Amino acid sequence: FRLSTCRIDEAPSYAAISYTCGQDTETQGIRVDGKRFSVKPNLWSCLHYVTKDPRWDYFWVDAICTNQFNDAEKS
Repeated sequence: FRLSTCRIDEAPSYAAISYTCGQDTETQGIRVDGKRFSVKPNLWSCLHYVTKDPRWDYFWVDAICTNQFNDAEKS
């Protein structure tokens, strides 16, 4: 996966992916901009399937696009 930034009024069509994180401590790895990024198994599964759908080139994934260590940003 690759992160990109754009103005909201210039954003391409995208699918928004949000889910309940829960207490699951297990993670699986994906690559974001060439670096390993840990995600919960349910998000990994979701990404595995939606990336095969040719209707979508862009995704907003709250767990990836929002800094999960910054309470203000998460709000």
